Amino acid sequence: MNAGTREDKRLIIFYAYFRICLAAMVLLASFASRKQALSEYDNNSFWIAGGAFLLCTVLHLIAFHMDDYRRKNHSVAIAITVDIGFILALVHLSGGLATGLAILLIIPISISAIFFSGNTATIYAALASLGILGDSIWFDLSDAHNTSYLVPSGILGMVFFVISIGLQFLSNRIRQAQQQAQHLLIKADTLSELNKEIVQRIRTGVMIFDSNGELKLSNNAAEKLLLENEDTGKIEQQLRELIHRWLNDSKQNHYQLKGMLGKHDVQINFSNIGDGDHIIAFIDDMTEIAQQALQLKLASLGRLTASIAHEIRNPLSAINHSVQLLAESPALTDSADQRLFSIVNNHVGRINEIITNIQSMSQNKSVRPERLNIKSIIEQIQDEYQTKDANCIFEIATPDGKESGYEAPFDASQLRQVLTNLIDNALRYSNQHTGIPWVGISFSKDNDSVVLDVSDKGLGVPENSIAQLFEPFFTTESTGTGLGLYISRELCTLNQSQLTYTQTEVGHSFRLKFAHADRDIDIRTNDNKKT
Repeated sequence: MNAGTREDKRLIIFYAYFRICLAAMVLLASFASRKQALSEYDNNSFWIAGGAFLLCTVLHLIAFHMDDYRRKNHSVAIAITVDIGFILALVHLSGGLATGLAILLIIPISISAIFFSGNTATIYAALASLGILGDSIWFDLSDAHNTSYLVPSGILGMVFFVISIGLQFLSNRIRQAQQQAQHLLIKADTLSELNKEIVQRIRTGVMIFDSNGELKLSNNAAEKLLLENEDTGKIEQQLRELIHRWLNDSKQNHYQLKGMLGKHDVQINFSNIGDGDHIIAFIDDMTEIAQQALQLKLASLGRLTASIAHEIRNPLSAINHSVQLLAESPALTDSADQRLFSIVNNHVGRINEIITNIQSMSQNKSVRPERLNIKSIIEQIQDEYQTKDANCIFEIATPDGKESGYEAPFDASQLRQVLTNLIDNALRYSNQHTGIPWVGISFSKDNDSVVLDVSDKGLGVPENSIAQLFEPFFTTESTGTGLGLYISRELCTLNQSQLTYTQTEVGHSFRLKFAHADRDIDIRTNDNKKT
């Protein structure tokens, strides 16, 4: 028996109240038939037994409510035993089997078959059968009845056994079905929780809507991409409009939205679930898509540069060597000739630098991001520059003088390459305009993402050249390769960061916005302590 299930508890309570009603009805029937006593054998004793039965049922109900569920098995067993004993006593005091009270024994026998199985329930049926049979034998021996009730007693005992065995079979089947249903329910709940956990952990944003466009479920990635914006209601309204557009034109199942939703450029794909009652939206960060495209582009570029590097470098080396030999020739000592040799050498060096930069960029095909302390790295770079040139001026500013909390995921070597390029440019342009190599570096936060501004005191970039600033081979200097900013921006994109240009009153500034420190990418902890 398992009295701990909710259904069994309800049945026990029902049985307890039913016993009280049964005992009360027996007493009421006895008092109502005082002129023709229900107990022809011993009416006074019958009333006493009925009253005792009622008292026991009430006390048992009170004890049941005070008892804990771990001991209710014993309470039910005692209740069934008491019921069989009192009903047998009432049958005997009322005059035996002839009064029909013996039929009440079916109730405790049925309850025992429901709550107990095997020998326990069968013992209760045997106890009731032996009690009825013994009572009939007692009346036959005492000649209290003119008719023998041994055969009806035996038949009634058989009925008790049939009822007990039949109900045991049915209750066992029901109990097994309940256990299977409970097992399936637990399994379904486990699978549901597992599915939720998987959905929450995948990097693609997932949102589920009903047919009216109402949001029902979203995972962490979707919330970071869209729902972290302050105007969540506006975003959900825009999504509903997209859903209606998709429902009207299901041939177009994806939409690219630049800067419309939240603060991320995203791509949204819609699909029906089941019979179409729900719609699932897959949301991808365009930054990650661009990163994947860039990796493919760099891989192709790497194969290309690997194939042409040898073809270019060999003749370039031959040209450089030939120019050096010509410069050493005594017949070509004229200053004009030497100037031409210098021009050739400079351009050979520039071409060689371009090849080196392209190869360096093409080799950055894999990114190993770490959780870096950006401020610590800036301070390390500052020490390196000021060790080489004490005249370099670094002005580093943090909001409210806060010295910690500037961590972001980035490949360490690639971050140094980006920062070195930006700082080199800032120092050079400041020196050209003011005569002082100066760079300003300021930290800030945008939605808990670290933002780094690298500024200078140069003349800035002409307005008509800003759009081309990050294009490869674009340069405003005759000595530049035009690849520094392009490579820096590509490396930032690889690390899911953004590099942009802004004009300031005293020069220009490059803003580097890092990915969130808890971005769902492979990050390894690195304290980057200053050495």
